[in-house]
Amino acid sequence: MENYQLKNQYSEDKIDLRELYIKLINSWKLIILITLGFSLLALMYVELKEEKYDSNILLEIGTYETTKGKTVLIEPVLNLIKELKVDQYKKESGKKDIKFSPIEGTLLNISYISSSPELNKNLLNQVLMFSQDRYTNIIDKKINSISKSIKANNIEVDYILKAKKLSQKNLKMNITYKIAILDIEIPRLTKKVDSLLELIPQEEQNYALLRTDSASLMKRTGISPTLQQLIYSYKDELYNANGQLKKLTAEKIKLENELKVLSLSRGPLSKALFDLNLIKYHLESQVKLLKGQKNTTRLIKGIVTKEINNKRLIIILSAIFGFIFAVLFILISYAMQPFLEKKN
Repeated sequence: MENYQLKNQYSEDKIDLRELYIKLINSWKLIILITLGFSLLALMYVELKEEKYDSNILLEIGTYETTKGKTVLIEPVLNLIKELKVDQYKKESGKKDIKFSPIEGTLLNISYISSSPELNKNLLNQVLMFSQDRYTNIIDKKINSISKSIKANNIEVDYILKAKKLSQKNLKMNITYKIAILDIEIPRLTKKVDSLLELIPQEEQNYALLRTDSASLMKRTGISPTLQQLIYSYKDELYNANGQLKKLTAEKIKLENELKVLSLSRGPLSKALFDLNLIKYHLESQVKLLKGQKNTTRLIKGIVTKEINNKRLIIILSAIFGFIFAVLFILISYAMQPFLEKKN
């Protein structure tokens, strides 16, 4: 008798899964109401919460060429970052939300977070303008510094010219000086021609590959200059360089023949004048290169803005949480019902 009572009590305490399923089906209105309630609260939260936008740009640090044919960064990336931070601090806009990330020593990624996409765009445009203006200022400082050196060099040259009049010995020095210049220019042009002969087929191959991908071709077409324009400019440079190379080679042969006629050796003053003129040539060549520089700090990737607060995801997660909460509430209520009936 006692075992029967225990068994009967156990049967009463057992949760009937079928009844539980029916209970959940019959409570569909409550489940929907709770789910909608959580979704509504989430919607109110995302609407009241201040939106945040993350914008970023990618810059390539400007470069310049030396008379030796080397390409040099206008300044280290870390130095530009330091100057940008100082500039933003002076404008009272250098907040913690602006971040600078150097990439491979030549690229700089800049991102800024605020509640306004327009504010992000304006600030990043200011950063770009500052970087480009800084490139121009550094180039101008280099030109001014070299110009001072040229001026000092000219004063020294004038002193030597006054100390010794031009003679046949000076004539030999001048011819030697011109040949020395040609010895610099001819290898430089030869190197340029070889470089263009190697570069043009590569660019033509890149353009052929690009034409197979219409999306990439359309994207590259929007960038100025286009790949076709670059290839055309390279071919034009190659034509001009070849013509100049032939002209300089002929001039060198003529000067060498003239030099054979002269038999006087250079004196110490003529040697000094030759060295100073050679230095002056290098300095003037560098100034000419700096004035013609076009490799300014430029934009590699335009301003990209994305919303940090994902409203849709928050609402969906809240709806899922509300649904789970409603089901758990009904399950707990159903499980507690026998105990509450016994208590009553």
